[in-house]
Formats: sequence, C-alpha cells, structure tokens
Amino acid sequence: MPGIEAIPSWRSGSLKEHGYSHPLLVVDPMLDKLGLATPLKEGLTKAGISYALFTEVVPNPTFPCVYSARKMAVDNKCDSIIALGGGSSIDTAKAVGALLANPKKDIPDLRGTLKVHHRYHFLIAIPTTAGTGSEATVAAVVVNPETHEKFSLNDPHLIPQIAIHDDSLLKGLPPKVISTTGMDALTHAVEAYIGHTRTKKTKAYSLEATRLIGEYLFRFYSNHDDDEARKQMLKASYLAGVSFTRSYVGYVHAIAHSLGGE
Repeated sequence: MPGIEAIPSWRSGSLKEHGYSHPLLVVDPMLDKLGLATPLKEGLTKAGISYALFTEVVPNPTFPCVYSARKMAVDNKCDSIIALGGGSSIDTAKAVGALLANPKKDIPDLRGTLKVHHRYHFLIAIPTTAGTGSEATVAAVVVNPETHEKFSLNDPHLIPQIAIHDDSLLKGLPPKVISTTGMDALTHAVEAYIGHTRTKKTKAYSLEATRLIGEYLFRFYSNHDDDEARKQMLKASYLAGVSFTRSYVGYVHAIAHSLGGE
C-alpha cells in the first residue's frame, strides 16, 4: 500500500539514505516513560545518529507546546523530525515543521489551507494509535490556549515523507483509547465518503476503512494482543486518513474542534 512502511524493528536507514543525521524526536511523554521509545533511541544511537528529545507533547497540542518544540529543534540545529505517538505527537511535529519551513511566520499566519508553501526537510511519522491517520494527512491541528480556538493548518507540504506502521506499538493500549481512536477513524471514513469533493479513490478507501473497522475494532478492543486486529485497524486508520485528507471532513469535525478548543 502506498505510504506505508511496515518494519519488524527500528532502523535508521531512511534518515541516512536521505542525507539527514540529527533529528528532533517528538515523543508522547507517557510512551517515553513506558519505554516504548527506547528501541528507537537505541537504534539511532547505534547507527551513530545524535538526536534531540522533546517529550512535552500535550493532548490537543497548544501554541506553547509547538513553540517549545521548535525552539529545541533550532537550538540543537536539527535537520529532520521523527514523531512517535498518537495524533498529538504527529500534529506537533507537523506544526513544528511548518514553522521551521517558514521562519518569518507564526502559527496564525499558517492557519487555513495552502499557507505553508514550503516543506520542512524530512519528517517520519510513527503512529501508536489506530485512529487519527495523521501520518497520512495534510492537517496539523493546534489549539490557541488564550482564545480557546482549535484549528488546523492544511497543506500538502505537511504530509510526512515516511509513515512507519509497527502494530506492536499498539500492544497495551487501554480499551478506552482503542475505542475512541477507532471511532475517530470511522468518522473520518464516513465524512470523507459523504463529502461533496470525494473521488472514486477516496470513496473506495472510505468503504474499505469502514469495512475493516466494522470487522476488527471490537476484536482489537476486546484483545489488544490480537495481532491481526491491530494490523487491520492501523490499515483502516491510514486509509481513512488518506480519504479525508483528499475529500476533507465536515460538520462533525467542525463541531468537535469548537468543543475541543473549550
């Protein structure tokens, strides 16, 4: 499937192959605490790649969170970004990349569609939930904590160059996270399917994502050790992300963003 790289263990060949050697790692703090980021960090170190580690990701990334990560990237002269985590980690990384690609602009300047204009050097996204599909989308959702506005930056330059799907990272997810992120993926698929800008491809992807979620979400919810269920839900999340990033979402997400900002 285009855009997916499934690997059994961490490796850093992609970075070196593209000429990058000092990434900013954007990692969910709980994942780092649980040691899920350890194989990635050890793999980079073993390959002789130094990195800066940012673990201050917050749910629904805020302006201060993004600015803090950008400062770390600039201070450490990072030449690439690796995001490990759920949608918040990946969206944080994408927003940081947008700012680094446009050093004279601020987040509000990039709000909306086709405002980024330039691609940051290199971004790898490694999702640890099956729901947001952020590793496949043009969007980075952020929150202004002062105004309580939740909005997105939408630009093809925000799509990660590489998405790595390792279903073993989803082992141990709490049932509540599995169910809510799974319903997020289903919402993406349905909104993309009924949207006025859908295409034959997005329609097909939406239908396949919906079928997979119907077949595997409850299996995954009931048993996170079900290897096939984890793999298929990652696939469903990705397909739903590909679908809605081309067909876009609708009023469900418009309402959710308003509520989420509050």
